[in-house]
Parts: sequence; structure tokens; C-alpha cells
Amino acid sequence: MLSFNNLQCVRGSLSQNAADSARNGLHAFKAPFCRREPLVPLKFRQEIPRNNFTHSLNTAQGAPRNTPVKTFAPSKAVPGGGLGEFGVAQQHQQRHFTDLWMQSKIKPEEPQLLLAEVDGVRGLFADRDIAAGTPLLQVPWELSISVDDSHGEFGWDAELACRLLVKIDDPASPWASYAAFLPTDFSSVTAWTDEQIAELQVEGAIAAAHDLRDHLRHQAKLASSLHPTLGADRIAWALLMVHSRSFWLEVPPACREQLRPRPQSAKLRVLVPFADQFNHAFKPSDSACEKPWELQSSVDGLRFQVVADRNFQKGEQLTFDYGHSKNIELLVSYGFVIPRNAADTVALYESGE
Repeated sequence: MLSFNNLQCVRGSLSQNAADSARNGLHAFKAPFCRREPLVPLKFRQEIPRNNFTHSLNTAQGAPRNTPVKTFAPSKAVPGGGLGEFGVAQQHQQRHFTDLWMQSKIKPEEPQLLLAEVDGVRGLFADRDIAAGTPLLQVPWELSISVDDSHGEFGWDAELACRLLVKIDDPASPWASYAAFLPTDFSSVTAWTDEQIAELQVEGAIAAAHDLRDHLRHQAKLASSLHPTLGADRIAWALLMVHSRSFWLEVPPACREQLRPRPQSAKLRVLVPFADQFNHAFKPSDSACEKPWELQSSVDGLRFQVVADRNFQKGEQLTFDYGHSKNIELLVSYGFVIPRNAADTVALYESGE
């Protein structure tokens, strides 16, 4: 685990409406939601090193683990994935989340979603009934961190990772407080041994895991040599954040004219606070929403917007579709798999004949 500077949440004197709403009636909803489950044999699950990504950067046993940021106890779960009553720790977390939301000038001004953990899975839940097409959040563009094809020194992921750490280290940046809501302890294929990767037993999955692990280790070494003050351990953590929590964003021509500095490419890779808390669920077949996120121009400037791609009931987890991805791709990119993934296929023959 890793330690960071400036991870204390900003306190405010705002209302406790979100926490009060969480205590009133959310236990009634009992719908299933996406579970992030490791695609690795049971015998290895306790052996996989967590956040020991930089062990490959050293010839010693591995980088020591530092004190983690403070985490919060989960809310009380009810069968089916709904929310029960919030405990004191969960209410405390929700107040921090709501305060930072309002201080960051996110819209709507009073959030209609709740950050909670059910059965060990953190996600965003509706605190009221929400209709399809309703904006769930609109984040001022200046709060985002982005790179395009002209990022320069090294890969887009390493560049974005370094920019993330610079923001976290800046006490004046909302990211300094928001970092408390980012995970510090999780499994990643980048930390697996060759033996553990081999247990995937699927040629494509094994190759993808090796490719990503080798790529990230190379990028971590390069970034550490160019920016030694950021720390190899922290760069490794930031790379995992970038690969699991960033968005590909197509910038509309009208919005591109407003960006400063103006990107050379219309396609950006972007980190957006609050928007990265949504878990994955496949888009319903009747959804009219092609992609739930976009860059939008408004009277008060550019905003990164996420809309509901279907109707949600109060207490239901808010999700959107990360893309029609096979479990191999979900595992490598995000660290989870979906049971009965409709995108998965089985090759019956090595050739197409």
C-alpha cells in the first residue's frame, strides 16, 4: 500500500441531506448489480501481491508497503445488492463525498447519488428514482486531467499518471482531497507471477496479461527516471489508476475550440473526479444512449457529463457500459470479470476454416 501527501478530505459546514437520504428507505431496493470478481484460481487468490507492482523495478524482495490512506467501513448490505442503513463511518464518508462535490462545483449542486460499499464492492447508488437521460453529474473541465496524442516524453498512460500525482501533491487542487476516495489496495495482473498468469489457461488472456505487465513496468521505469521526485512506488500506483479509471473522450469540434491549450488530437484520455466511481454493467438493449459520457459546452464553460442510460430506482446501483468487452479485456484493463459475459466467445478452431 502507498502513502500520499495531502490526502485529507476538505471539511465543510454543508447540510447532511445526502446522509439523511441514505438512511430513509434505501433498504427497499433489492436488484443485482455488477460484482467485480477476480479471474484467478482460488488457490492463488490469497497469494496475489496487492499493490506490489514495483517489486519488478527492484532486485530486492520488493518495495516496502507504506501506511494506507484511511478507509471506511461498508454500509449494511441487504440481499440482492440494495443498501441498508448507513453506519457512522459510512455517513462520515458520504458527508465528505458530498462536501467535496459541492466545493468542486459539480452539477447538480445537490448530488442525487450516494457512494457506498455493498458486499465489499464500492459503487454509486441512486438516492431517488432517476429517469433515463437524466444528467447524473457534470464536472467542470478544469478539474479533469487529460492527455492527447501530443503528450510527448513517453506513453499517454505514464504522462497521465505523472500529471495525476502532481495534482494530488498540490494542496490547492481538488485532487488532493479526492485522492482519499481512490483505492490503495487491489489486485492487478501487473503484480502476478508468471505461474499465476499461466493459470488463466487461455492463450489470449495470458498474452494480454504479459503484454500489459511488461508495458507498465517499462513505463514505470521510464517515468521514474524522468521524474524521480514523484517516487517509483507512487508512479506504479498512478499507472494502475490511469488504466482502470480513465476515459477515452471524443472532443466535439465546438468544444475543441474552447480547450486551452488546444489539443492536437480530437481524442483524449482523461481522468475525471467522481465520474470514475461508476461500476460497469452492460447497456440495456433498449437504451437510446450510445455513450453515457461526453464533453459538453454550457453557459459556465465546458463540463464532462455522465447521463443515466436507463431508468434507475431509488437505492439501485448506478452503472454504465464500459464497452462491449470480453472478460479478458475487462480483467486486463479493470481487474474484474463479469459472470456470464455475453461478449465472451470460444474459439472452436485455431483457423477460421
